[in-house]
Amino acid sequence: TRSYRSTKPIIEFTRALVPEGKNIHAFERDGEKPTVTKVANESELHEHITAKVAALQTEQHNTIAIICKSAAESAAAYEALSHIENIKLVKSNSAEYEQGIVVIPAYLAKGIEFDAVIIYDASKDVYSDESVRRLFYTACTRAMHELQLYSVGEVSPFILGADSESFELITTP
Repeated sequence: TRSYRSTKPIIEFTRALVPEGKNIHAFERDGEKPTVTKVANESELHEHITAKVAALQTEQHNTIAIICKSAAESAAAYEALSHIENIKLVKSNSAEYEQGIVVIPAYLAKGIEFDAVIIYDASKDVYSDESVRRLFYTACTRAMHELQLYSVGEVSPFILGADSESFELITTP
């Protein structure tokens, strides 16, 4: 299978997330490696995401998704990040996707692509059960140009199973 949506570095990272990933080949499109940032707590998470959204906007990314595991996590994230100008919460399948910044649960993001994707909390606490592996993969593969993952505490074992050369790990002080 050849993937045309994402940059080569994003595909190199995400192919390790699913068993059939070795059959996924990247279209030769350069870009930044995905970044996994480990933060200490939720307030630090919100500070980092706020700063990252501002940086992504200056890089002319028109569609930015903050992808959460569930509708409940999306609602809480939206509440915490509501100070970000023009941020929207997606609660249902919408045929028309607007430009801008959205907070969206992973199951609603399937089939949609975004210039940049922020995985709200890719920690072991949120994504460790095998039953959510495919959901996590789907969330990560929505990114066309940039993929940023944040983890409150210990990083998901799904990420640790990826080639350590395929992403940059940052631990905040």
